[in-house]
Amino acid sequence: MDVLRQEMDAADTALLEIIHRRSEIASKIGQYKKNHNMTILQLNRWQTLLEDRLTQARRLGIDESLVKDIYQILHQRSIKIQGELLNK
Repeated sequence: MDVLRQEMDAADTALLEIIHRRSEIASKIGQYKKNHNMTILQLNRWQTLLEDRLTQARRLGIDESLVKDIYQILHQRSIKIQGELLNK
């Protein structure tokens, strides 16, 4: 059991590092959008991204509703990060 918990802890650490990396990338995207007078929400990009991730989820056997919920949260966070940059 301890080995499984250690594996779960390692997976959680990797997940948090990925979320951090994604937030840093969202900041860079926000800066790019600010520099190029672009709107934060790129609806076509969001729809394409979400469908791609749901396709990946199906292929991996991951519950699509879970993946959709996760990506909606991540997307809202990216919008918030970019909004803060654009409003500076």
